[in-house]
Formats: sequence, C-alpha cells, structure tokens
Amino acid sequence: MFDFAVIGKGLIGASAARSLASVSDNVAVIGPDEPAHLATHDGIFASHYDQGRITRVLDENLLWATLAQRSIQTYGEIEKESGIRFHYPAGAMRVGHDTSAHRAYITNNCRIGTQLGATFQDYDTQTLEDKFPYFQFSSKAIALHETGGAGFINPRALIQAQLKIAEFKGATILRDIVKNVEIEADHCRIDTHNGQIYEARKVLIATGAFTNFFALTGRSLDWKVVAESILLAELSEASLERIRTMPSLMYRVPVDGDPENPNYWPAYLVPPTVYPDGRTYLKIGIGNQRDRIFTSLSEINHWFRTGPSAATHDHLLSVLMQILPDLEICSTQAHPCALTFTATNHPYIDVVEPQKIFMAVGGCGYAGKSAVEIGRIGAQLAIQGHWTEAIAPVRKSDDFRAAYVA
Repeated sequence: MFDFAVIGKGLIGASAARSLASVSDNVAVIGPDEPAHLATHDGIFASHYDQGRITRVLDENLLWATLAQRSIQTYGEIEKESGIRFHYPAGAMRVGHDTSAHRAYITNNCRIGTQLGATFQDYDTQTLEDKFPYFQFSSKAIALHETGGAGFINPRALIQAQLKIAEFKGATILRDIVKNVEIEADHCRIDTHNGQIYEARKVLIATGAFTNFFALTGRSLDWKVVAESILLAELSEASLERIRTMPSLMYRVPVDGDPENPNYWPAYLVPPTVYPDGRTYLKIGIGNQRDRIFTSLSEINHWFRTGPSAATHDHLLSVLMQILPDLEICSTQAHPCALTFTATNHPYIDVVEPQKIFMAVGGCGYAGKSAVEIGRIGAQLAIQGHWTEAIAPVRKSDDFRAAYVA
C-alpha cells in the first residue's frame, strides 16, 4: 500500500512526485518510458520528447507568468540536488510590432513583467538590428528581452532530475500504463496494462493529453487536445557560430510582411541544442497551426506514429527562413506533439474524489515552463486533501477548478 501514487511521469507528474517524496518515502510514480521508435510504438505517447522548451516570466496572462516564475526559481535547487543540468538561461525575447494591431502584445507583457519584477529590457527597431543582426524582423519591430532565468530547459532532463530526487527519497518508479482506478473503502486500487494491481491511499492524476482517453477522472474533462508540429533544423558550423548567442525567441511574423496586418504567424524558436542523436538542432514551432483536434486514443496515437505532413514541414521551414534568412541548413526533420487547452485557459488542479483522487493536468501550451509549480500545487492539494490558502497564495482555488463536459 502506497501513501501516494502519481499516475503519469511527465513534466507535471515528475514534479509532483518530487514534492510528495519530501513528505513520504512511500510514493509510487506510474508511467511508461519514452518509446524507442514512435512509428512502431503500440502504447501511449507524451509531449515531452524534446530537448528544448522556452522558459520565461513575461506573458500576457498573470497566472501563467506566476507559475513560470515560481518554476524558474526552483531550477538551481533541482539541478544541484540531482546533479543533472536542464536549464539554459540564454535569455528570451518577445518581438511584436509598433502598430495599432500589435502594440498591446508588447504592452501587456511589459505590464505583467514589471508587476512580477522580471528582469527585461525593451528594444526599438534600430536596437534590435544592432544587437541581433542575424534576425530579420519587420520595419516596425519592437521587443522585450528578458534575462535572469529566461532561456530554455531540456524537458527530458528536467523529468530525469526530478525522478532521480524522488527515488533518492524513497519513491518507487513503476514503468507501466494505468488502465483504471477504482475507489475502495480506505484506498484506491490501480490496474495497469501489464496486469499489475497496486493500492494507494491517495492518487494524483498527471496524465496530460491522454487523461480523457482512459476515463481516469470519471467524467470527461472540458478541453481540446490538439496537434502541434515542430521542425528541427541542423545547421552548418558557420551558421551555428553566427547565432551562438541567440536567445529563445517568440515573434509575431507578419503573414504578408506587413506589420499593420493583424494576421501573423506566432513563431517560437529555441536556440541550437544537442539532441539524443548527437547532432545540434535549432527548433521552430508556430503557435496557431493547431487545427487538428483529437477525440480518441486511436487518433492521437496515429498522429504520434505518423507525424506532420510534408506541407507542414515546408511551412515551418519557410517561416524559419523568413526570420533567419541566411541560415545554412544541413538537414531538417518535423516532429509531432500534442497540447491540451482547457475551457478556462488555466490548468486543472482539483479534487476528483474527496480524500482519494486528485488531478494536475492541462498545460495549455505552457506546461514546459510552468510544470514544476503545477506539480507542486497538485502535490500539496493531495497532501492536504482540500484547498488551503497556503497551497496557492497568489490565486484562489476557483482558478484551477476543473470543468467537465456536460
């Protein structure tokens, strides 16, 4: 009998496990490892199969900015305790346009950054050209350049670091897939894909995009699970040296090159970093290319096995070349991801069954930079059994309340 069982060992689950292991040496974390080959894998998948996720405080939403800031503040401690590096403070820059259609984007980020005491500078068009000559921005580009802890993290390494700490404190890692959770008189029964049965006094669900597909919360959560595509570009040594000091970048790329046009591609770039194949890649994604919605396990699994289309690959490459027109690219590859967007645009951190089952799910595209704090709050909710002001002093429990399909 475990005191706590965390279902899901991704970014949020690993964080929750680390927090729970600080109060109990009888914690289980249940979830599969990353598959060796996506195309032939017959189990479930996850969205943390990556080496680079942008981390920053600046945001247009105070809640997400707060969750990110608190997460960043823990990175040094986690790296020191685990001995695993995952945080690269290369800086993060948000670039918009000094036009009526886009000015509010920078203004709102600036307001929230100032409110939270983030370290950043604002740049006009000329300053951007002087400091970052390799980028190609619009003639009316303006930016906020955040330093401090902003930059990017390696999500695989962050998970590894937190699970290592949890194991050191006594947690048990179970590499399996949970099929069902049943409520017994004084505990929960957990049935797995491999036929194992585990018992735990309390269960925290942190299964991300796959939560509804396994009916783990008893009712369907009100959210959308959508496809996300990213492109990895392997660069020549000359190009790598040229952009060696680039920050993480979020840029509203004008669709037709006109910064007065309200239409744009919300592109994000992660600086070159080493991937498991030993090669160094620059990563790009586009935040509004999410028109594919998954409603079943078979649909989302097919997406992870097959990945983005050639047209999506070419579009990502085209936008990358608009931002960095003189890149020398040696090879490219597109990869699949999946995101959950909740009805509230906040994570669901809530009670499923009083004193028994809890959840911490719904990253809304922000889980990479906010997962440490989301997992901590979920763990505290499981420990307390109910919301207290000490769990989330900045926000009220209603901000994290789960919404269900009627």
